[in-house]
Parts: sequence; C-alpha cells; structure tokens
Amino acid sequence: MSREESADRDFHQWALETIYELVADEAEEKQDNSLWTSKKRIKAEASKTDFVERDEVKDLVNDLELRGEVVYWHGLVAPTDPDHISEILRSEAMAEYPREILIGRLNEAKQAATAETTDSVEVQG
Repeated sequence: MSREESADRDFHQWALETIYELVADEAEEKQDNSLWTSKKRIKAEASKTDFVERDEVKDLVNDLELRGEVVYWHGLVAPTDPDHISEILRSEAMAEYPREILIGRLNEAKQAATAETTDSVEVQG
C-alpha cells in the first residue's frame, strides 16, 4: 500500500469513526433515537484535530458516500450498517410525510450493506 493510499484510508477511517461517535452522541444528548449527524458537526470535530482540515470534510463525506459507507441527505449523514439503516427506515415509515426518495436511497444502501456482509461471511466461512 502506498503512502497516499494509507493516508486516504486513515482519513476515511477517522471520518467514519467520527460519524458513528456523533450519531451516538446525538442520541444521548437528545434522549431519543437520533439516527443522523450533520456535516457541520463533522467539520466541528475536524477543527479539534490536526489530522483533518475542515475543508476536507466535504470530500471525505462524498468519498464515504460513493463507497457506500454513509448515506448523505441534505447536510445529514448516517452510517450504512444494516441495523442503522433499518432504524432510519422504521422512523421514516412512522413519519407523517415519509420521504420516498430518501426511503429508496436507504433501501439501496441497506441492500448493498447486506450484500457486503454476506460476501464477507462467505469469504471467512
């Protein structure tokens, strides 16, 4: 692995870990089941570190979305693990006005994440 690939992996890993932490923090702060964080909060976390610049967050989130590791929706970001996506879908199903386009994107992300999980189990097994 080249130095550049290693740096990209480290940046992506930091961003993904930060997203998971922020989603958990949101739920704890609000005493509810908050399933999203925001790009704004990720930028705020980036400003606390020398590792990632605030200006790089947009590109990091875009890359994670292209890789299928997060869902991005109008400034909101959520991880794409199947359990998390299922919770968001459940929340949308209960909404007074479900966002059909978002539901479609979430279903696609869930299928992709489930396929990845199945593939990794087959490789390990």
